[in-house]
Amino acid sequence: MLYQTLKYFIVRTGVSLFLMATLGFFALYIAHEAVMPDASYDDSVLEWTIAGVCVFLGFFVYGLVGEQLLLNAIHRVKDPDLGKNEDEAIRQYERALSLTYSSYFLPRKSRRFRAELVHDYAEYLLAAGRMDPSATKVYLKAFLQNPRDSKFRAPLVAILGNWSDLGQSEIDLLLVILKAEDYRDPEIVGHLASVFLDKKQFTLKTQPLFLKALQNRGARAGQIVEFVLPLLLARERTDAFALNFYLEALPFRPPEEQTLREVLGRSFHGGQWRAADSALHERCGGIFADLAKDRQEAIARSEDEKRLRASRKFKLIAREDLKELEAVKGRMGIEPLQEPVFKSLFVWLRQGLGYALLAFGGAARSFASTGIGFKAASVGLAVLLVLGATRFKSLKEGLDSIFQKPPPVAEVPKAPPEPVEPINTRKHTVQVAAVISQGQADRIVKNLRSKGVEDLYVTTSKRSAGGNWYKIRAGNFASREEAQTFADQLMEKKIIKNYFVLTVAPK
Repeated sequence: MLYQTLKYFIVRTGVSLFLMATLGFFALYIAHEAVMPDASYDDSVLEWTIAGVCVFLGFFVYGLVGEQLLLNAIHRVKDPDLGKNEDEAIRQYERALSLTYSSYFLPRKSRRFRAELVHDYAEYLLAAGRMDPSATKVYLKAFLQNPRDSKFRAPLVAILGNWSDLGQSEIDLLLVILKAEDYRDPEIVGHLASVFLDKKQFTLKTQPLFLKALQNRGARAGQIVEFVLPLLLARERTDAFALNFYLEALPFRPPEEQTLREVLGRSFHGGQWRAADSALHERCGGIFADLAKDRQEAIARSEDEKRLRASRKFKLIAREDLKELEAVKGRMGIEPLQEPVFKSLFVWLRQGLGYALLAFGGAARSFASTGIGFKAASVGLAVLLVLGATRFKSLKEGLDSIFQKPPPVAEVPKAPPEPVEPINTRKHTVQVAAVISQGQADRIVKNLRSKGVEDLYVTTSKRSAGGNWYKIRAGNFASREEAQTFADQLMEKKIIKNYFVLTVAPK
């Protein structure tokens, strides 16, 4: 389960990273070199969009492809013809089962698909009469999924019943099979009872097997009585299993017969099985009635004294149990549960969080149970909404920068100009880039200087969306033609990709 979960996330993350490294960089190259080769702009929105598309393809589309492959494989093995191309049908079943163990699915979903496939596969093999080891393994998987389905127990019993050297796992499997059919197979019951008897193994799982073998009066029933009976009497057991075993052991006339009859008589006179198991109580009553009159009276006196001693009051509830008792009364509604205010608030918050998680889990399961088309449409709509919101924000920033009015300039009284000769004081420069951070501007200036461009400087201006523009400019020319010639030389050497010739006030 953990391994498949790790595969699910690791493989999908790897596919997403591979798409980013190939498709993502190719898309960025097309955008910068083919679509807008001479533009300088911030491509962070484009990068995040490409990353989101790659993650969508790597996680969601990858899962859709795997689910479609599995559905196609299931469709190919739907209602196969018996006796025709059995090897091909088995190969298709095996391929479909292998897909349920792949990284396409989480463990819970893969178990659901696998359960249906294993059941259909086992029924097909059973109808085809296959009893080879690979078919037996499929029968075992189908039986473990539903132990109550009797049709898969028969081939397992037929194979395991012929094995003389059963391992512990095979023995446990036979115990499960016997328990599922209420120990109705006397041969297997006797065989397993002999195995446990030879191993001198008396545990909770072997108890019902020994009792059933004793009831069946198998070949080794006497040995079972000799082995189990001393253990039960040494522990003074009077539970339902022990009493039934005592009753079944009486016909074998064990040395402890009189002790068994007294134990059964005490159980009858005590009346503890009158309501819990009336049939057992009546059988114990028959043994009690067969006892001698004096033994009946002695047992009655002993049980009455024991009941009297037990009725004397003693301190049952300890101090540390009182708090738990109060809590139980509150949970059962006998008394209202009094809680501190801060604890009640914590309980409310925890319950609210639990309801929210349940609602979210229900919504997630409902979405997971929908068809592939609905899932694809929902995710596509979500991606379009995110891209639309991002695009709307960028358009809004652009419109704000266009229509925003510049702040009014305060009027400053000027002295009348002195009469001078009219000369051309305007200067011209070449703007090669504009970025939104000082670090980017410094890197561009350093790069241009390394390529031999001199007379570089950076100017700043306010952005309408907040922050500053950092504009990189080169040169200070007296005429526009000189600035244009300088910019053309930089373009020919491929030092810059675009430029603007600007007229500025002289420094």
